[in-house]
Amino acid sequence: MKINIKLVLLFIALFVLCINSKCNAASDFTLKQMDFNIILNEDGSMRVTETWDIKIHDTTNTLFKTFEIDKTKYKGLQDVSVVEVTNEGTKTFNQINTEMYHVTTDCFYALTNSNGDFEIAWGVNKNSGSRSYKISYTVEDAIKNYADCSELYWQFIGNSFSSDTDRVTGTITLPQGATKEDIRAWAHGPLNGNISIDSGTQVSFEVEYLDSNTMVEVRLALPSSLFEQNTNISNKERLDTILSEEQGWADEANRQREYYKLRIEEEKTKRKTIKNVMIVASVIIGAILIIPINKVIERLTQNKKIIPSLKLDYYRDFPREDATPAEAAYLYYFKNGGINNQMSKILSSTMLDLCLKKFIEFEAQPKSFGKDEIIVKMIEGKNSEELKENERTVYKLLERVKKADTNSFTMKELEKYAKNNYSTFLGQLEKISNQVQKEEIELKNYDKESRKEGSKWAGIGTAYIVGAVISLGIMLVFETFTWTIPVLVSLPLFILSLFYYKLAGRYDGLTQKGVDEREQWKGLKKYMEDFSMIDDKSVPELVLWEKYLVYATAFGIADKVLKQLKVKYPQFSNEEYMNTTTYLYLMNRGNFGTSFVNSLNTSVNRAYSSGVSARATAQGYSYGNTSSGGGFGGGFSGGGGFGRRWWPEAVGR
Repeated sequence: MKINIKLVLLFIALFVLCINSKCNAASDFTLKQMDFNIILNEDGSMRVTETWDIKIHDTTNTLFKTFEIDKTKYKGLQDVSVVEVTNEGTKTFNQINTEMYHVTTDCFYALTNSNGDFEIAWGVNKNSGSRSYKISYTVEDAIKNYADCSELYWQFIGNSFSSDTDRVTGTITLPQGATKEDIRAWAHGPLNGNISIDSGTQVSFEVEYLDSNTMVEVRLALPSSLFEQNTNISNKERLDTILSEEQGWADEANRQREYYKLRIEEEKTKRKTIKNVMIVASVIIGAILIIPINKVIERLTQNKKIIPSLKLDYYRDFPREDATPAEAAYLYYFKNGGINNQMSKILSSTMLDLCLKKFIEFEAQPKSFGKDEIIVKMIEGKNSEELKENERTVYKLLERVKKADTNSFTMKELEKYAKNNYSTFLGQLEKISNQVQKEEIELKNYDKESRKEGSKWAGIGTAYIVGAVISLGIMLVFETFTWTIPVLVSLPLFILSLFYYKLAGRYDGLTQKGVDEREQWKGLKKYMEDFSMIDDKSVPELVLWEKYLVYATAFGIADKVLKQLKVKYPQFSNEEYMNTTTYLYLMNRGNFGTSFVNSLNTSVNRAYSSGVSARATAQGYSYGNTSSGGGFGGGFSGGGGFGRRWWPEAVGR
């Protein structure tokens, strides 16, 4: 069982990040601070200047604020202005009298909008960056004089304000003539806000981090003597009602504070208890793991990784003269997913080998239009028992395809057979891996018991890593940690799992003999790829390349080898010489639009894909057509994702 340690570590990192992350919806801007400078005038009006320290993103075109004005109590907002404060000074926006969804840059309007609310909206430059805007306006009749007091009751931020704000501050300046004892002040909103009476002429309030859709409002009870010019007057008494309302709301808020305080204390106690338990658990786990870690290290020391006896850059000879292409591929692809994923290459290369061994022949059938078609002819009188089991499986499969009257078939007919008889076609091919493995065991290239041992250690490593992830996830989900705790508990498990995976790699199943032969096949593959560039005085005879091409096809490099052959061997253009070979002749004679071997590979790949697709359809899978790695058409694959794409902007106002 092969384990990719890098992928395991990546999985761990992604899991931790997913658990610990918070998903925040994208916003067009970020409000860092809103500051309110409020001046109460003797005539009962209120001059407000809001300063917005804001970070604009490039999707923002217009900022706005709406006011729900009770026209039975207030006359509305007057004298509105919008100013941007920059390092160079201030920039006053031009007022327009038309409602616009996207307001022209450096302009603003202040009017009753189509929804009946008073709206101030201004156009901003779409370039991202930090900005500071001052929005000023006057509220007439903001103060109401009663028989026993004057009242200001104003909501500066409403429940429909859709942006979070990092900090909200405000200063209210009063007319001269009162002391601190004469003033009553309340604020409504989040329980983390505070309001204070700073002096006889100033009240201030602040909120550290205000969630969106959360109001901030202020209520003041003041001496009526401060607003003698006010014409908004009532003869009723108001102060007792105000005090009664505010006391009820204050009692409820304090009950909530006490509730939250108790919950916080309970949570602190819970976390402290869990923290102590986790520390003890981590110490115990660490102590327990000392024994298996020592055992694993001891096994790693005793069982060294099997490496080739001789490191080869190139290997010209055949590692085994009687090796079938499937056997060569079994070792070559051993640490790259095995041959089950290379079955079309195995089928193509085995057919070439059967041709060399005079069990089948290839012919080119000319067509009136288009490319020649490959015909496979079964040679009569051959005894398949002479073949090794994996090649005999392919030979018998081809016999099922042949037509009785001609003892041959076209590659189109092979494709049709694979589609109509997918169960037999794929079932026979899927036997090959086990048949080859049996052969490698007999040759002492592969040790099945060693592979079982490796699977056992990999399973233990997986169990440790699953346990570590689960324990880490529990701690993170229930927020029972500083980062020290999950590290203390989970890190030893992660480390131990990596030791077990490393130990599992020592038991992949290949023996020393198998590792050495695999190195030779890799060297042969490298030689076939580069032979035209190698300064080798003794060039192999051209006819020998028929056998080289069998293995080149199994390794997926036949096309590259063929291009070099045409450069290296002048006799490739000699038809009389080539006619003595088994299938190299077809490379010059046939009109396949490409080399014969490439055409064969393409046809075999289509046949194999047809069988896989037919089986998937029969089993009810709705995955579309089978994807073709060779670019022969078919369904979409899950890879890629690096092509050019267009992403729509998140359009904001």
